[in-house]
Amino acid sequence: MQQIASFPIDLNDFPDTLKTKLNPLVEELMKSYDATSNEKINSRADGNIIRIKEIMPKFSKKIIDQIDDILAEYFAFSEKEREFIKDFDIDFRM
Repeated sequence: MQQIASFPIDLNDFPDTLKTKLNPLVEELMKSYDATSNEKINSRADGNIIRIKEIMPKFSKKIIDQIDDILAEYFAFSEKEREFIKDFDIDFRM
């Protein structure tokens, strides 16, 4: 939550044109995460069971890249910066 709260975007000032592009992609990403996640079950010694959804970003990379393009437009990144963001931590994304 700390990373989300500290992200440097003021959603009140985020342009409507970009919101219109971004909102359906965010919904699509959440559906993709849900559809491609692995559920892990962890049984605790006290008898409690914890269910964890392991997200697999590699199955959603196309959507993530589209979201990165919109954010790059918002932040006025150059093409080189945009591609750096898309390739950053590629091991995690793939």
